[in-house]
Amino acid sequence: MSNLNEDGSSSSDGLDQFFRAVEPTISDAEDYLKVARGTVANIRQDSDFLAIVKMHATIEPLLGDALEQSVTRALKHPKVNFPGGEALAEFVVGANLEAKIRLALKSEIISDDNAKFIRALARVRNYYAHDVANMQKNIHDAANDADKQGDGLSILRDLMSSSSGTKQKITSRLAFVYLKPFMFLRFASLLANLLHGIRPPPALSGVMGGLLGLQGDASEPDNS
Repeated sequence: MSNLNEDGSSSSDGLDQFFRAVEPTISDAEDYLKVARGTVANIRQDSDFLAIVKMHATIEPLLGDALEQSVTRALKHPKVNFPGGEALAEFVVGANLEAKIRLALKSEIISDDNAKFIRALARVRNYYAHDVANMQKNIHDAANDADKQGDGLSILRDLMSSSSGTKQKITSRLAFVYLKPFMFLRFASLLANLLHGIRPPPALSGVMGGLLGLQGDASEPDNS
């Protein structure tokens, strides 16, 4: 059963347990990025514009660092002798977002579903950044304007769910009443994967390592 929080946003007991489960990941991301506690955690209460901008600003540097660590580890392998390794790592970090996404996919740092999430997030973020007047629009309208041919549904599906079966069932805007909560959980799951790539075990906390399987355990059955 859904309830209303003090700020008027929707909440449910079923989602609250997942929000509590991702708190360590959010805190780890804030510590890694050296930002004040609550900077990332408060995205759930931020305006749609600010939530999108903060998610994008959190993901992009972590994706770059995960790629840099992956390249650096590969080039430091005893069987590899590549004097230009540091320069290559710097080149990777300086690449544009789409290039980073493609390389992260080929390096198996992120999944195809996470790549779709980042791309959808970037499309909405770029729409907001294009015109200051766009900043007042909610995510639904921003997605619609960014993807007029698809009525924004493709973007919203990629932001909300990683299950292809669920995506196929989402055909109405009424289904997006929980867009921001599910988007935040997808965001947290992606952060766990990126931080795992940056700080692989044993340096990675056990709590975050366990979170990597959270989305798979809690995801909807794919009936496609």
